Amino acid sequence: MPQPPDNVPQKNQRVFRIFYLTAIFLLLAAIAITFIQKSQESAIALTGAQGGEVQQHVQTAQYWAKVSFATVALAVLSLGIAVWYYEKQRWVWGPVLVLLFFFVALQLMMV
Repeated sequence: MPQPPDNVPQKNQRVFRIFYLTAIFLLLAAIAITFIQKSQESAIALTGAQGGEVQQHVQTAQYWAKVSFATVALAVLSLGIAVWYYEKQRWVWGPVLVLLFFFVALQLMMV
């Protein structure tokens, strides 16, 4: 049974592996940033109703939430680029799905 021709040169395959690895590392960074965000949200709960401190923690938590979602968007973009041009790295789907699930679970977690 003949093998289909591989249209992607060997040099380009390495480039797209970098996109896969970038997606994984960006998802790990998003999870780390989410822990920072959640610590700020827990600081809000711990400080009680002290006006100025609460507002500062709320703004900081909102900032980190935006950074984490931007990081996930970049990870999905990197993964999309790799898949669009070269889809032979099947090993990447397991870690990506686990990391995405963990990120969503952390975001949904109440403090």
